[in-house]
Amino acid sequence: MNKMKKLTSVMLTLALLLGVLVMAVPFSASAYDNTKTFTINGYDKALPNTGAHSNIYVFTNTGSSTKSIHTDTYKFETSRFLVFDGNGKILEAGAELYSGSSKPQSHIDIPAGGFVVGFGANANAELNTIYGYCVEDAYVRYETFHVAFDLKGSYNKSTNKLTLEYNTPKAPSANSKSFLFVGNSCTYFNSNPLKFKAIAAAAGQEVEVYYCTIGSAYLVNFADPNHETCGVQFREDIAARKYDYVVLQDNSGADFKQSKKGADVLMPFIKENGATPILYARYASTSGIDAREAKSYEHYRNYAQLAREYGIDMIAPGGDAMMICARKYPEIEMFAQDRSHHSVEASYMIACCYAMAYLGIDVRGNSYTAGLPAATVAKLQECAYLACTEGYAYPQISYTEGDARYENIAKYKPYTSTGKAYVNESHYLTDTGADGQPLGKLTDTAYGWTGDDPAVGAYSGKTLDIVIDLEGTHVVRAARTDLIGDSWGIPNPNNMTVEFSVSTDKVNWKSLGTVTKSAETVEGDWKQRFFNVSANNFDNVANYVKVTYKNVDESVANNFFWSSDIQVFGYKTNNVDNTPDIPDGGNQAQYKSYTTTGIYSDSGNTPYPDEGGKTLTDTVIADTAASYDNVAFVGFNSHTSDYARDGYASVTVDLEEVFSLDKFVARVSTDNEYTTSAGVHVIDNVDFYVSKDGTNWTKAGSAVPSATANDTNATLTLSKPVAGRYVQYRFSSDTSWMMVSEVEAYGAKYVEPDTMLGDLNGNEEIDAVDYSLLKRAYFGAYTTDVVIGDVNGNDEIDAVDYSLLKRAYFGAYALS
Repeated sequence: MNKMKKLTSVMLTLALLLGVLVMAVPFSASAYDNTKTFTINGYDKALPNTGAHSNIYVFTNTGSSTKSIHTDTYKFETSRFLVFDGNGKILEAGAELYSGSSKPQSHIDIPAGGFVVGFGANANAELNTIYGYCVEDAYVRYETFHVAFDLKGSYNKSTNKLTLEYNTPKAPSANSKSFLFVGNSCTYFNSNPLKFKAIAAAAGQEVEVYYCTIGSAYLVNFADPNHETCGVQFREDIAARKYDYVVLQDNSGADFKQSKKGADVLMPFIKENGATPILYARYASTSGIDAREAKSYEHYRNYAQLAREYGIDMIAPGGDAMMICARKYPEIEMFAQDRSHHSVEASYMIACCYAMAYLGIDVRGNSYTAGLPAATVAKLQECAYLACTEGYAYPQISYTEGDARYENIAKYKPYTSTGKAYVNESHYLTDTGADGQPLGKLTDTAYGWTGDDPAVGAYSGKTLDIVIDLEGTHVVRAARTDLIGDSWGIPNPNNMTVEFSVSTDKVNWKSLGTVTKSAETVEGDWKQRFFNVSANNFDNVANYVKVTYKNVDESVANNFFWSSDIQVFGYKTNNVDNTPDIPDGGNQAQYKSYTTTGIYSDSGNTPYPDEGGKTLTDTVIADTAASYDNVAFVGFNSHTSDYARDGYASVTVDLEEVFSLDKFVARVSTDNEYTTSAGVHVIDNVDFYVSKDGTNWTKAGSAVPSATANDTNATLTLSKPVAGRYVQYRFSSDTSWMMVSEVEAYGAKYVEPDTMLGDLNGNEEIDAVDYSLLKRAYFGAYTTDVVIGDVNGNDEIDAVDYSLLKRAYFGAYALS
């Protein structure tokens, strides 16, 4: 054996002893179907800025931190890009990056140890095919974005070779759902649809996405058959294949009229294709969060009207999600460099909205992250979930009291009208259909700003009553409507009055309170005012709400009512008259009054209040996913003076009579990510006490809530019932906050047991303790009821009584 062989043998033996064997080339074949090599034309230098060039350049990062390369230096304007991490895995792909703050992206970040491949559209055809696999033929300009395609890359400077490994994409299965996205950069930038596809795949659903998207395009451009790009492309794309869904998104500058003009043309094409039209409600990019909120509401209103117009029930609320995130997590950047297009983070969140709205996927916990940090992803998923389940609380369509938010319970609800139908050449303003019934404009959530806005529901008459059927029993907290006029002969809203009243039977009506009138707003020749009412208490229980409009100006000849929406805010309840008939064995605490100790308040500000002293017995229970600030929760805190004094926070319920109780429940917050991220944890322990008089308390037992995200209660079940009129729930915790949404007590009405003669200790038998106690009672050392101790029936307790009871214990005497 020569010296080289000996040296190799020694090194191999040493490596095996150490358990480490490093090889430059793996023994096994590639895990991919395809391995392609390409010649590299240069490294780390400016790309040709001469149109669709044919060069392939590699930009390297051999350092230990991220390296940024800018288009100012390297001329990225006419090239395509593949970005790889330090392990050679594809991260991003993109094209055509321009410099300047008005452009969305002007640089590429190379991960530590990673590299970027820049190449022209006329470079090797196979390389451009691989690029197409990465971007899935998306419309790409001015950006790079995260891709889900599995591509492995490496380069060799000594041979100037680029190696790419990948599997040929599979054809869609029969179960795949296909989506054609029609819109502009609000859709294609950062490739929202591809992220949507990846989120769906992570949830076990297969989708295919196709693009009919052009920068700055309006729907009317796609509708126009003579538009050389948009109109032609839409007709080619809609004819190319069958789709399950076609997603429509319009330009930020389009109002309802313009969007409808385009949609009217596109809808027949979509119907003929066999696809279902759905909407992506875009975001606003206006500077300043308040101004952005106002513009975002305009988009919300526009898409809500489109949905109503065409019977569309799938709307991805991207604008709502952007506003929720901006308010809740301002540290997350929502916009790209140009402050107009959405950021990578916002793109992921919008894609989550697609997944929830179009496929019903609960995106919380979805494993696809688009390369974003896990903590950020959780927040973005939360915002998308809130947007799709609750929506953003636009001031125009929501009502808040402190931290409590109430939904519009009149939304899309049916109503009747006493007004006369408005019919003339402006027929689109009427709210009366051919059958004489209301069209529903006044509960479609779409506010108008001018009298010629299609959102207006017009009636004629001196007085108008609108009666809304809430389709269930609700507690009403507030209501709002508008009037528009002072043009076209429509009366000035300042000369109008509005009244709100509630009823459970449409016969007996109760005023909701004093109505206030907003300041006047002017839009062109039109004036608008809002009429608002807030209830002072929680006893406005209603199945119906009546809105009465009156024209009080006798000098006005024309009697018309121009209103665009009515909103009623509150929550659903099972309690009609505040004295529900609860069956034996039911929750006897529901709707009962109670007192509390330990609710947190700071200088009169109570962040998580007990609204009206009814939140904890109103049957509204926060679900397992509820955040700590959910309106159903009341916030108790261990740092209050009550807690410091008693060692617990408490809720004491008056059941109004004595019950035999065998089950107690306290509904508390869970350890889900939305509570724990804010430092709010499951309550440590709940003690349950009962009392017949509210003074003398007996402990019924304790319960420890499950410290998970899947349970919302602490439950105590007894084998032997305890009697009490009052139930006290005592909460203790090692942390500060204790969030409670409901307390419950189950049982039947208490029945006094039959008295057993001689059973002084109440154990339903005669034993030695009984006659011992009776003897003590005779000598005045013990107090008992004469009925129980008078064995000989002479209406007093004497020596004969305890003597007879002793004999009864030994079986020598029978008690009658």
